[in-house]
Amino acid sequence: MRLRILLILLFCGLGIMPALAAPTLDVSVGFDGYYRPGNLVPVAVTVHNTDGPTVQGELRIRSQDLPEEMDVYRYPVTIAKGATQLRFLNFVPPAFARSIQVDLFNAQHRKLASGQFTRCKEVYGQDRLLTIVGGSGSTLNYTAGQGVKVPQEPYPRPWNLAQLQARQQGYGYSGGPVSISSSPTPGANGTVQLCHLSAKRLPDNAEAYGSTDLLLLCSDVTENALSADAQQAIAAWVATGGHLLVAGGGVPARLDAPFYADLLPTHNGKPLPGTETINTPGVGKAWTRQIGAGRVTQLAFDPDTVQLTDAGAAAKYFGKLVERNPRAPLTMGNNGGLREAVSVNKLKPPNLTLIVLYLIVYLILLVPVNYFVLRKLDQRELAWLTTPAIVLIFTFGAYGIGYATKGNRLVFNLAGILETGAGQREGELISSLLLFSPVRTTYKLELGRDALLVRGNDSGPEDNQYYGRYPGGYNDSGSRQPLNIFQGDDRLTVEKISVSQWDFRRFVAAYRVNLGGGFSSNITAGKPGASPRATGTVTNNTPYNFQSCLLYQDGVLVSEFSLGRGQTVNLAKGATGFTPRFSEDEKNIYDGLKGSIVQQAAGSGRLSNGSVLVGFTTSSLASAQLNRRSVRTEMNVIVVHL
Repeated sequence: MRLRILLILLFCGLGIMPALAAPTLDVSVGFDGYYRPGNLVPVAVTVHNTDGPTVQGELRIRSQDLPEEMDVYRYPVTIAKGATQLRFLNFVPPAFARSIQVDLFNAQHRKLASGQFTRCKEVYGQDRLLTIVGGSGSTLNYTAGQGVKVPQEPYPRPWNLAQLQARQQGYGYSGGPVSISSSPTPGANGTVQLCHLSAKRLPDNAEAYGSTDLLLLCSDVTENALSADAQQAIAAWVATGGHLLVAGGGVPARLDAPFYADLLPTHNGKPLPGTETINTPGVGKAWTRQIGAGRVTQLAFDPDTVQLTDAGAAAKYFGKLVERNPRAPLTMGNNGGLREAVSVNKLKPPNLTLIVLYLIVYLILLVPVNYFVLRKLDQRELAWLTTPAIVLIFTFGAYGIGYATKGNRLVFNLAGILETGAGQREGELISSLLLFSPVRTTYKLELGRDALLVRGNDSGPEDNQYYGRYPGGYNDSGSRQPLNIFQGDDRLTVEKISVSQWDFRRFVAAYRVNLGGGFSSNITAGKPGASPRATGTVTNNTPYNFQSCLLYQDGVLVSEFSLGRGQTVNLAKGATGFTPRFSEDEKNIYDGLKGSIVQQAAGSGRLSNGSVLVGFTTSSLASAQLNRRSVRTEMNVIVVHL
């Protein structure tokens, strides 16, 4: 009886005990809600675990607006009791995703909390997004809502396959098709959208900046206000087509910090070579220069404190900055080349003549020979045995022919392009990955901590997880398989990749690459038609060896050479006709990459502006493992605007 009473009291006590508070989530999407569909979009999630126990689980992004084919993004998280944690997630949304939800699950896959952001605002193709970090951007506020004359679409990120296809074919532009490598003729009326963002909310992923067209760092944004990952991400974003605007004023010493010093167009108050000076009466002076495929503009004044004498001139001034398109990255024009370069040349289908002869022999043995032999032996009832035996023999024979032709080894090829400028320490590599499986199985693809994104590319550059979903889209073949992406602290993993026997899976990935000290040069261009076209030196301060380098001067191939890490080459001693040493598999990828780059560059003139180094290396710039095996064939090319 006493035990029963104690149990009753115990259960009553448990019933009146206050429940432990569940974690709560605060969610912010994009740049104060602004985002471009088809780009990698940052999602800032603040997890509050006030009273609950330590939670180990994962965050997942979902939305009722997202198509069923969308890739699944999962992020591990550990939140101690009483802790508050800010996490940056990234995913690729479609258009019209107005509401984004993030769910927190524990290790047992039970949902603990949800957070929702309902103010998503799509940045339309003809509009431009200006993001102000720090300060108030008071002068730039004049540009909010201002009309601009721009191409209908900004240059897409190099991996944005569906938008890239539209860009290549010139869809949506006045005046017909345009070259992807030159600035299209402005043909669309857009408006400037403006948003403010805290320095602490700047994404740590270079691809997550793809939604913004112009990023302003105000005078109170010092290097210390930016996380190390954000600094690296901004530098890589600029090199692949971003436009960074740096305010003057404030403490002058802040611009001496390495982050600013590596990017700014001036040094000790003097413009660097290739810098354009802009002087607008009533506004002030600025300097701008290209870095890789992007641009950095430095203001001589503080837009928060300057006393304008002409507000209209200021609005026009900043509007023109927004209109300026960066150069189209070479990676844009070489997505097809990357895809073809990793193709497995040896794994060709059997010869058609061989197949026809094989079938003829099979039919002859199965019917007339089998019949006449059994008839001559007067054992026609044995056909019940000989017919299945012949079928089995030829079935295994066909399998053997296919096995010998297609190969019995796992093939994993990588080809990548990175474009940057002289002296740049960070770059972004766009890689094409091909997996050929000799058996029907499931793989896990681990891309390492420096991977920025991964997307499936099974159906070619016209396929996209959004555009095939809606009327007027590019491709709705149903062949695309959504990816299960797990973004851990130390790696990006694609889980449960199903591959049929003798079948391919293709992926596009972007990586952040540390270039060490980058490349430096001291080149003097010769007079047109003179020989040599250029003299001087090029130094490789990166940690990579380049087995083959092409040096272009104003669009003309000057020299071919190899360039090891820490080495300097004298162009006067360089000679054409250089033959690099590669394995057979490496050479197949090298030939494909070289042909694609030379053809695309020559046709568009992308290598015709000054000195440009194109270096090929088998060094591993990108981490990638299949089922924890790193056996692969890799070839990367770095394009450096010296």
